Parts: sequence; structure tokens; C-alpha cells
Amino acid sequence: MMTPHEAEQLKVLQQLGRSYRSMLGAFELSVGQGLTRWRILNQLYKETQCSQKTLIQQLKMDPGSLTRLLKAMEKEGLIQRSNDPQDNRLSNVTLTPKGHAEVHQALPKRSAFLGVILEEFSNEELQAFQGMLNKLERGCEKAGLRGL
Repeated sequence: MMTPHEAEQLKVLQQLGRSYRSMLGAFELSVGQGLTRWRILNQLYKETQCSQKTLIQQLKMDPGSLTRLLKAMEKEGLIQRSNDPQDNRLSNVTLTPKGHAEVHQALPKRSAFLGVILEEFSNEELQAFQGMLNKLERGCEKAGLRGL
């Protein structure tokens, strides 16, 4: 039997899932890129070149998922992959001119999207919300480490 506190916890996590899915859909419609693809493009835009290993660490992505996305993005001409000249085990990723153009086109849309979805939050609320999400992430890490 679930306690009232557990019921509230479950409600919050279910709402978080619904909100996240809603945000993903709205992001793609507004920006023209799925959030995961955008995160990759934006990271490569910030750094001239990045190894796949570094992308995995920075974006906290599954290696297989990242590789699949990079292959698709390479076929579309958005990125280019090459072996690292100093370490053949590493694959470096860079944006192509087409990839740069995609990011330039999407940046103002992303800013507008963020403005709309977060316009009702004060800076204090945003900071508090970020603190709560950090606590949730730490809890998820603990649960994962404990094998719950």
C-alpha cells in the first residue's frame, strides 16, 4: 500500500515526465531540430572540434545512440567525422558549413522558445527549480549506484 507521501512523489515524477515530453515536442516544432540533435549541433558549434568520447561525456549520452545520430547527421551533411591523427581510436567530429548554417538559423528560434516557456518564472524561481532538478539528478545517480 502506498503512503500519501509516496503518492505525492509519484505524482511529481509523472508530471515531470509529461512536462519533459511536452517540452521535447514544443522544442522540435519551434526550433526545427530535435533536442538531442540540437544539443550535439550546439556543442560542436561552441567547440571547433570534439571527439566522440568528449561528446559522450559532455552531453551524458549513450555511446550507441550518439553514434547513430552522428551517422545520420553526417549523411545529411551537417557534420564531418575523422580519425584523430594522434590517436586512431578516437573519432573527431566537426560541423560542416551546412551544420553551421543550421545552428545560426536555429539560435534565434531557441532563444524565442526559451523566452516563451520560461516567461512566467522569476530568476529566483529558476534558481530554485535548478536546485531541485540537481537534487533529483543526484538522487537518480544514488539509485543507479545502489542498483535499485
